[in-house]
Amino acid sequence: MDAACRRVMKKKARGGLDGVEIDDQHTDADKMVSALIKELRTGAYVPVPYARGAIPKFDEQNQWRKISLPSVRDKVVQQAFVEALGPVFNKTFLDCSYAYREGKGPVKAIKRVEHILHTHHIRWVTTMDIDNFFDTMDHDIFIGEFTKKVAEPEILQLVRLWLKAGCISARGDWIEPYDGIAQGAVVSPLFSNIYLHPLDCFAIGNNCLYVRYSDNLIVLSETKETLYLWYEQLKSFLEDRLRLRLNEDPYPFKDKERGFVFLGIFFQNDVRQISTAKETNICRRINWLTDKTQQKDPEIFLEKFNKCIEGVQRYYSCIEPLRQFEIIDQHILKRVRPLLDHFYERGCFPSRDDLKSYIMKIRFLATKPDDARHAFCRSLTEEVVKKKAKADDKNTEAKTAAEAEKEKDQSGLQKRFTAQKKRYLRKVADHAELIISSPGVFLGKTGERIVLREKRKNIAEYLFSRIKNITVNTAGVSLSSDIIFRCSRSKIPITFYTLRGMPYATLQSPLHSMGSVSVLQIRTYETEKSLVFIKKVLTGKAKNQINLMKFYLRSRKKTQPEFTRITTENILGMKNLLKQMLQLEHGEVFSVVRDRIFSFEGRISALYWECMRLLVAPELGFEKRNRFQAPDLVNNMLNYGYGILYQRV
Repeated sequence: MDAACRRVMKKKARGGLDGVEIDDQHTDADKMVSALIKELRTGAYVPVPYARGAIPKFDEQNQWRKISLPSVRDKVVQQAFVEALGPVFNKTFLDCSYAYREGKGPVKAIKRVEHILHTHHIRWVTTMDIDNFFDTMDHDIFIGEFTKKVAEPEILQLVRLWLKAGCISARGDWIEPYDGIAQGAVVSPLFSNIYLHPLDCFAIGNNCLYVRYSDNLIVLSETKETLYLWYEQLKSFLEDRLRLRLNEDPYPFKDKERGFVFLGIFFQNDVRQISTAKETNICRRINWLTDKTQQKDPEIFLEKFNKCIEGVQRYYSCIEPLRQFEIIDQHILKRVRPLLDHFYERGCFPSRDDLKSYIMKIRFLATKPDDARHAFCRSLTEEVVKKKAKADDKNTEAKTAAEAEKEKDQSGLQKRFTAQKKRYLRKVADHAELIISSPGVFLGKTGERIVLREKRKNIAEYLFSRIKNITVNTAGVSLSSDIIFRCSRSKIPITFYTLRGMPYATLQSPLHSMGSVSVLQIRTYETEKSLVFIKKVLTGKAKNQINLMKFYLRSRKKTQPEFTRITTENILGMKNLLKQMLQLEHGEVFSVVRDRIFSFEGRISALYWECMRLLVAPELGFEKRNRFQAPDLVNNMLNYGYGILYQRV
């Protein structure tokens, strides 16, 4: 426990719900350890719930990874647990497992893949990663694996306490842990390796050329047939034995000649480089760290930034991606310059020498000789100082310009309004909808343009870069195969609608389809998560309807008493129905609960449309919402618009 406490203190990681900073514990470390030992011996130890937080993944979807932070005292106990029991389990772990183990790591995993490629006639590769691994680990399966090596009741009691500790969100909500382990807990890496150890044994037992780093797997083979067999076996083992699923990959089998990505490294024959996605990820992380709206203290920024660059350098230096490092360094320069301007303008550096000294501490990926680094430092310092002086001059000029601006006449204002109008018109035109509503039109392609012809004459041309969607809502329209190919590459869907506005076909590349989303929707359909999601969406819809009616009430209270009376009553009714919907329990069969939720939604909408009927001009003939064979203009317009929305959604 003493050794574990010292290690936790050295890491200086912040605590969870206890709100304790590591530095606060130095004076009372002995007292804390003594108290923890007493609690553990007497069985009185109970962990503090984890504090739920999130950190950015820096991917294209701007997703955030959920993390669960234990308290400082729980970190000490978990660290002692790992140091005592880690060696017991490490003896049984296989050589193909490289994550969270002493003497292993991602660099050695990459070198192991290199070794397999050089010593076998590898032609085919599949890379797999487990979907939502840390959050979906089955507690009973894990306990079963754990007790194969350690079965003392006191130890098992600790394990169960950590698995069931629960989380408190930033909003104060309690999150019950039915499955999974907390990402952020000290024990999580060891627990993940214990859980996946049977998979390692199964893969090696079946003679797979297999490497695993946490929930990322790679299997290599000489033939596609053998690889397919291994892939299906591993997938079935994960689903049947460990109750885990792989992330969907429409093209899981990669030809070595065409290249593949594993742990952020792109392999193609003898080529080794940082994958495009990871290179983008690094640049996004640099953008985040150098955002001047977030950075207030130059020293804190320097520490975080250098730590990030050291990590990237340590991870990727094994493949010596010098050209990519230089490209990222250029991006660092581009991002650091305005941040240094910001610090300098705020007076964070009293003199040029202080600024120069600070710049010399900034790390770059491509190592620069000292002379070159000093020259770069001088030029960047001069650039920042000159920019500050230039900004001061501009401020003086701006004051003079402001005075002159007051003397401009109305015609000057009109010019500015006209320029603004043109700017927005150009912006709208950048992403146009091309709608074909005349029979007999032919769509073809000439260079980078879509060409519309009618009776063998060109009637219109549009740049592909300016088109977002192509809509065909009439009969007798023909397309060339060239335009289908070009639209596929540019991710421009071509959608065909009936005269009623319902989509009946869409031409779209399978490479850009969202099949993975559909799979997730189907999986979630018979789970409590789907009911929570439905409630969230329909609650938002109902609140929008209520707020819209309140908006209309503002200007009609005196002029339309009938509308005011009915709408006021309906708003109360809508609020009451919404409250009842939110109070629905999820304990019954999900399909029954789902039907009840939609029943409430239908009743709320009925009250909403009753109010809308009073707003629409009587001569339009709108009596109620009618989705099928509506005789009036309003319903027809709504149905046609919804038909287009269905396809887009």
